[in-house]
Amino acid sequence: AEAASVDGGLEEIVVRATRREESAQSVALTVSAFTGDDLGRLGATDTPDIAAQVPNMQVNVGIGLNAFNVRGIG
Repeated sequence: AEAASVDGGLEEIVVRATRREESAQSVALTVSAFTGDDLGRLGATDTPDIAAQVPNMQVNVGIGLNAFNVRGIG
């Protein structure tokens, strides 16, 4: 996903997961998006910190390898 500036200072999320650009509002997916400022306010410094803010997401940290699971699928 990519953030694009829109009039009024708001940002639009552009999703390319289906190999074509679509607005996040028209895609049948759940999207969690954070700005750098958001991550700073949350005190997120690594992937487990970010995963803690995303519903149904887990990160299992290993030596040189992180395993991501979303809703039990990973």
